[in-house]
Amino acid sequence: MVNIRDARELLKSLSDESRLRILSLLEHEDEINVGEFCEILACSQTMISKHLMRLRLLGLITDRREGLNVYYSLIEIIEPVYKTIVVSVTKSFEEFDVFEKDRSKMDEIRMR
Repeated sequence: MVNIRDARELLKSLSDESRLRILSLLEHEDEINVGEFCEILACSQTMISKHLMRLRLLGLITDRREGLNVYYSLIEIIEPVYKTIVVSVTKSFEEFDVFEKDRSKMDEIRMR
């Protein structure tokens, strides 16, 4: 059961543009590695890793290691409050230009 502190932490985490962009990308891809996030979001590996760690600690994403690469994917959110918030936010912002550009960049990377 989620308490008010947990909900506040989730909402604070979703107030960051980079974390929203990460979640939006993961809504459209099975998994994405850190290097791809860095290229798409034009951020350092350190910054991307901090954002990913926060989302992982909230229980929104999981990671899988393959050699030197770390791949991230969304977790099926069980907690109804979290699920409602995350789905509402990611779906509501889906058509923003920045999210569409991110998806286009992801397509370009996957075509290489």
